[in-house]
Amino acid sequence: MVELRTLCDWQSRLGDPVEHWKRRASAMELAIQWTMASVSGGSGLPGAVERVLAEVPGGDRCKVKLAIPELQTALDTRGKPSQTDLWVLLQTEGGFISLSVEAKANEPFGELTGKWLSVEKNEGRWARLRSLCSELGLDSEGEPVKGLMYQLLHRTVATLLEARQWNASAAVMLVQCFGEGSREAERSWQQFKTFCAALGAEGTRGRLSRATLVPGTLPLWLGWIDCECADDETALAVLGQSRASLKMELEKASGRKVKPADALGDGAA
Repeated sequence: MVELRTLCDWQSRLGDPVEHWKRRASAMELAIQWTMASVSGGSGLPGAVERVLAEVPGGDRCKVKLAIPELQTALDTRGKPSQTDLWVLLQTEGGFISLSVEAKANEPFGELTGKWLSVEKNEGRWARLRSLCSELGLDSEGEPVKGLMYQLLHRTVATLLEARQWNASAAVMLVQCFGEGSREAERSWQQFKTFCAALGAEGTRGRLSRATLVPGTLPLWLGWIDCECADDETALAVLGQSRASLKMELEKASGRKVKPADALGDGAA
Protein backbone atom coordinates (compact mmCIF):
# COMPACT_ATOMS: atom_id res chain seq x y z
CA MET A 1 0.00 0.00 0.00
CA VAL A 2 1.14 3.53 -0.82
CA GLU A 3 -0.27 6.38 1.24
CA LEU A 4 -1.36 9.60 -0.44
CA ARG A 5 1.04 12.41 0.49
CA THR A 6 1.00 14.84 -2.42
CA LEU A 7 -1.08 15.51 -5.50
CA CYS A 8 1.76 14.14 -7.61
CA ASP A 9 1.67 10.87 -5.66
CA TRP A 10 -1.97 10.61 -6.67
CA GLN A 11 -1.31 11.46 -10.30
CA SER A 12 1.50 8.95 -10.65
CA ARG A 13 -0.83 6.09 -9.64
CA LEU A 14 -3.31 6.69 -12.45
CA GLY A 15 -3.48 4.28 -15.36
CA ASP A 16 -2.28 7.10 -17.62
CA PRO A 17 -0.84 10.00 -15.58
CA VAL A 18 -1.30 12.38 -18.53
CA GLU A 19 -4.56 11.42 -20.24
CA HIS A 20 -6.43 10.83 -16.99
CA TRP A 21 -5.24 14.08 -15.43
CA LYS A 22 -7.66 16.72 -16.72
CA ARG A 23 -9.62 19.50 -15.07
CA ARG A 24 -13.29 18.69 -14.52
CA ALA A 25 -12.59 14.98 -14.95
CA SER A 26 -13.12 12.74 -11.94
CA ALA A 27 -9.51 11.87 -11.10
CA MET A 28 -8.25 15.45 -10.80
CA GLU A 29 -11.38 16.82 -9.15
CA LEU A 30 -11.35 14.08 -6.53
CA ALA A 31 -7.63 14.61 -5.93
CA ILE A 32 -8.01 18.38 -5.54
CA GLN A 33 -10.89 18.10 -3.09
CA TRP A 34 -9.30 15.45 -0.88
CA THR A 35 -5.84 17.05 -0.96
CA MET A 36 -7.37 20.37 0.05
CA ALA A 37 -9.13 18.66 2.95
CA SER A 38 -5.95 16.90 4.05
CA VAL A 39 -4.05 20.17 4.51
CA SER A 40 -6.93 22.06 6.11
CA GLY A 41 -6.65 20.38 9.50
CA GLY A 42 -9.56 18.79 11.31
CA SER A 43 -10.74 15.36 10.21
CA GLY A 44 -8.98 15.41 6.82
CA LEU A 45 -12.35 14.81 5.13
CA PRO A 46 -14.08 17.04 2.57
CA GLY A 47 -17.07 18.73 4.20
CA ALA A 48 -19.70 16.91 2.13
CA VAL A 49 -18.15 13.53 2.98
CA GLU A 50 -17.83 14.39 6.65
CA ARG A 51 -21.52 15.31 6.85
CA VAL A 52 -22.85 12.05 5.40
CA LEU A 53 -20.50 9.92 7.51
CA ALA A 54 -22.23 11.25 10.62
CA GLU A 55 -25.02 8.75 9.86
CA VAL A 56 -22.68 5.80 10.50
CA PRO A 57 -22.17 4.86 14.17
CA GLY A 58 -18.89 6.51 15.21
CA GLY A 59 -18.63 8.35 11.90
CA ASP A 60 -19.44 11.75 13.38
CA ARG A 61 -16.05 11.89 15.10
CA CYS A 62 -13.82 10.02 12.65
CA LYS A 63 -10.54 11.15 11.11
CA VAL A 64 -8.53 10.03 8.12
CA LYS A 65 -5.93 7.48 9.18
CA LEU A 66 -4.81 6.39 5.71
CA ALA A 67 -5.80 7.47 2.19
CA ILE A 68 -4.77 5.44 -0.84
CA PRO A 69 -5.72 6.42 -4.41
CA GLU A 70 -6.23 3.75 -7.07
CA LEU A 71 -6.08 0.92 -4.54
CA GLN A 72 -6.20 -2.53 -6.11
CA THR A 73 -8.07 -5.15 -4.09
CA ALA A 74 -7.73 -8.80 -5.08
CA LEU A 75 -11.10 -10.51 -5.24
CA ASP A 76 -11.66 -14.14 -4.27
CA THR A 77 -11.57 -15.45 -7.85
CA ARG A 78 -9.13 -15.35 -10.75
CA GLY A 79 -9.10 -12.18 -12.81
CA LYS A 80 -8.28 -8.53 -12.45
CA PRO A 81 -8.46 -6.84 -9.06
CA SER A 82 -10.99 -4.15 -8.28
CA GLN A 83 -9.32 -0.72 -8.49
CA THR A 84 -10.92 1.84 -6.19
CA ASP A 85 -10.53 5.53 -7.05
CA LEU A 86 -9.82 6.32 -3.41
CA TRP A 87 -9.83 4.04 -0.39
CA VAL A 88 -9.73 5.65 3.05
CA LEU A 89 -9.21 4.07 6.46
CA LEU A 90 -11.07 6.18 9.01
CA GLN A 91 -10.16 6.19 12.68
CA THR A 92 -13.09 6.32 15.08
CA GLU A 93 -13.15 6.33 18.85
CA GLY A 94 -13.86 2.61 18.83
CA GLY A 95 -11.94 1.37 15.80
CA PHE A 96 -11.99 1.82 12.02
CA ILE A 97 -14.36 2.45 9.12
CA SER A 98 -13.46 1.32 5.60
CA LEU A 99 -14.49 3.97 3.05
CA SER A 100 -14.31 3.46 -0.71
CA VAL A 101 -14.92 6.48 -2.93
CA GLU A 102 -15.96 6.04 -6.55
CA ALA A 103 -15.58 9.34 -8.42
CA LYS A 104 -17.69 10.24 -11.44
CA ALA A 105 -17.72 13.30 -13.70
CA ASN A 106 -19.91 12.63 -16.74
CA GLU A 107 -18.54 9.08 -16.79
CA PRO A 108 -20.59 5.87 -16.86
CA PHE A 109 -20.41 2.94 -14.48
CA GLY A 110 -19.31 0.73 -17.34
CA GLU A 111 -21.19 -2.37 -18.44
CA LEU A 112 -24.33 -4.00 -17.20
CA THR A 113 -23.53 -7.34 -15.61
CA GLY A 114 -25.52 -9.13 -18.29
CA LYS A 115 -23.42 -7.58 -21.03
CA TRP A 116 -20.21 -8.28 -19.11
CA LEU A 117 -21.20 -11.96 -19.07
CA SER A 118 -21.97 -12.12 -22.80
CA VAL A 119 -18.58 -13.26 -24.04
CA GLU A 120 -17.35 -16.63 -25.24
CA LYS A 121 -15.61 -18.82 -22.68
CA ASN A 122 -17.15 -16.94 -19.78
CA GLU A 123 -16.75 -19.65 -17.13
CA GLY A 124 -14.32 -17.45 -15.20
CA ARG A 125 -16.75 -14.56 -15.25
CA TRP A 126 -19.56 -16.74 -13.96
CA ALA A 127 -17.29 -17.92 -11.14
CA ARG A 128 -16.54 -14.33 -10.22
CA LEU A 129 -20.20 -13.32 -10.37
CA ARG A 130 -21.19 -16.18 -8.08
CA SER A 131 -18.53 -15.07 -5.60
CA LEU A 132 -19.63 -11.41 -5.72
CA CYS A 133 -23.28 -12.31 -5.35
CA SER A 134 -22.51 -14.57 -2.39
CA GLU A 135 -20.88 -11.61 -0.63
CA LEU A 136 -23.81 -9.30 -1.37
CA GLY A 137 -26.72 -11.68 -0.87
CA LEU A 138 -27.78 -11.63 -4.52
CA ASP A 139 -28.96 -14.48 -6.76
CA SER A 140 -26.26 -14.94 -9.40
CA GLU A 141 -28.60 -17.04 -11.56
CA GLY A 142 -31.48 -14.59 -11.53
CA GLU A 143 -32.29 -11.99 -14.16
CA PRO A 144 -32.28 -8.95 -11.79
CA VAL A 145 -28.52 -9.13 -11.16
CA LYS A 146 -27.89 -8.90 -14.91
CA GLY A 147 -29.50 -5.46 -14.85
CA LEU A 148 -27.04 -4.15 -12.24
CA MET A 149 -23.81 -2.37 -13.13
CA TYR A 150 -20.88 -4.78 -12.80
CA GLN A 151 -18.56 -2.04 -11.54
CA LEU A 152 -20.81 -1.43 -8.55
CA LEU A 153 -20.82 -5.13 -7.70
CA HIS A 154 -17.07 -5.62 -7.52
CA ARG A 155 -16.32 -2.20 -6.03
CA THR A 156 -18.72 -2.82 -3.17
CA VAL A 157 -17.28 -6.26 -2.47
CA ALA A 158 -13.78 -4.72 -2.46
CA THR A 159 -15.01 -2.30 0.19
CA LEU A 160 -16.13 -5.20 2.37
CA LEU A 161 -12.88 -7.10 1.85
CA GLU A 162 -10.78 -4.11 2.89
CA ALA A 163 -12.99 -3.60 5.94
CA ARG A 164 -12.43 -7.18 7.05
CA GLN A 165 -8.70 -6.92 6.51
CA TRP A 166 -8.56 -3.96 8.89
CA ASN A 167 -11.15 -5.38 11.29
CA ALA A 168 -13.31 -2.31 10.66
CA SER A 169 -16.66 -1.83 12.39
CA ALA A 170 -18.36 -0.67 9.16
CA ALA A 171 -17.85 -0.43 5.40
CA VAL A 172 -18.97 2.52 3.28
CA MET A 173 -19.13 2.69 -0.51
CA LEU A 174 -19.64 6.29 -1.58
CA VAL A 175 -20.09 7.75 -5.06
CA GLN A 176 -18.73 11.30 -5.28
CA CYS A 177 -20.20 12.88 -8.41
CA PHE A 178 -18.80 16.02 -10.03
CA GLY A 179 -21.14 17.60 -12.56
CA GLU A 180 -24.62 17.39 -11.05
CA GLY A 181 -27.44 17.76 -13.54
CA SER A 182 -25.71 16.35 -16.60
CA ARG A 183 -27.45 13.61 -18.55
CA GLU A 184 -24.71 11.08 -17.74
CA ALA A 185 -24.79 11.94 -14.05
CA GLU A 186 -28.56 11.47 -13.89
CA ARG A 187 -28.35 8.14 -15.70
CA SER A 188 -25.63 6.97 -13.32
CA TRP A 189 -27.72 8.07 -10.35
CA GLN A 190 -30.66 5.96 -11.53
CA GLN A 191 -28.34 2.97 -11.96
CA PHE A 192 -27.00 3.51 -8.46
CA LYS A 193 -30.53 3.70 -7.02
CA THR A 194 -31.35 0.37 -8.66
CA PHE A 195 -28.22 -1.15 -7.14
CA CYS A 196 -29.09 0.21 -3.69
CA ALA A 197 -32.59 -1.25 -3.89
CA ALA A 198 -31.18 -4.69 -4.74
CA LEU A 199 -29.14 -4.59 -1.52
CA GLY A 200 -31.97 -3.29 0.65
CA ALA A 201 -30.73 0.31 0.87
CA GLU A 202 -32.92 3.38 0.41
CA GLY A 203 -30.63 5.11 -2.07
CA THR A 204 -31.27 8.73 -1.07
CA ARG A 205 -29.17 11.37 -2.79
CA GLY A 206 -26.90 13.22 -0.37
CA ARG A 207 -27.20 10.59 2.36
CA LEU A 208 -25.90 7.17 3.37
CA SER A 209 -28.26 4.25 3.80
CA ARG A 210 -27.69 0.82 5.31
CA ALA A 211 -27.70 -2.16 2.92
CA THR A 212 -29.99 -4.38 4.98
CA LEU A 213 -30.05 -7.40 2.65
CA VAL A 214 -26.29 -7.98 2.65
CA PRO A 215 -25.46 -11.05 4.77
CA GLY A 216 -22.99 -11.11 7.63
CA THR A 217 -22.38 -8.98 10.68
CA LEU A 218 -20.34 -6.22 9.01
CA PRO A 219 -22.60 -3.20 8.35
CA LEU A 220 -22.44 -1.89 4.78
CA TRP A 221 -23.54 1.64 3.93
CA LEU A 222 -24.11 3.04 0.44
CA GLY A 223 -24.26 6.68 -0.56
CA TRP A 224 -24.09 9.29 -3.29
CA ILE A 225 -23.07 12.94 -2.97
CA ASP A 226 -22.96 15.68 -5.60
CA CYS A 227 -19.97 18.02 -5.54
CA GLU A 228 -18.93 21.06 -7.54
CA CYS A 229 -15.72 21.05 -9.55
CA ALA A 230 -12.95 23.21 -8.13
CA ASP A 231 -12.50 26.66 -9.63
CA ASP A 232 -9.15 27.48 -11.21
CA GLU A 233 -7.97 29.54 -8.24
CA THR A 234 -8.60 26.68 -5.83
CA ALA A 235 -6.99 24.14 -8.15
CA LEU A 236 -3.82 26.21 -8.48
CA ALA A 237 -3.71 26.83 -4.74
CA VAL A 238 -3.94 23.10 -4.01
CA LEU A 239 -1.32 22.21 -6.59
CA GLY A 240 0.93 24.79 -4.96
CA GLN A 241 3.72 24.36 -7.50
CA SER A 242 4.78 26.00 -10.72
CA ARG A 243 3.93 24.37 -14.02
CA ALA A 244 7.63 23.73 -14.59
CA SER A 245 7.96 21.86 -11.29
CA LEU A 246 4.88 19.81 -11.98
CA LYS A 247 6.11 19.06 -15.48
CA MET A 248 9.32 17.57 -14.08
CA GLU A 249 7.46 15.42 -11.57
CA LEU A 250 4.95 14.27 -14.17
CA GLU A 251 7.69 13.23 -16.59
CA LYS A 252 9.33 11.27 -13.81
CA ALA A 253 6.05 9.55 -12.96
CA SER A 254 4.99 8.79 -16.52
CA GLY A 255 8.43 8.11 -18.01
CA ARG A 256 7.80 10.32 -21.02
CA LYS A 257 7.99 13.94 -22.10
CA VAL A 258 4.86 15.99 -21.56
CA LYS A 259 3.71 19.50 -22.37
CA PRO A 260 3.80 22.00 -19.50
CA ALA A 261 0.02 22.47 -19.83
CA ASP A 262 -0.54 18.79 -19.06
CA ALA A 263 0.79 19.35 -15.56
CA LEU A 264 -2.42 21.10 -14.55
CA GLY A 265 -4.94 19.71 -16.99
CA ASP A 266 -7.35 21.59 -19.19
CA GLY A 267 -8.77 24.87 -17.95
CA ALA A 268 -6.39 25.56 -15.05
CA ALA A 269 -4.69 28.55 -16.59
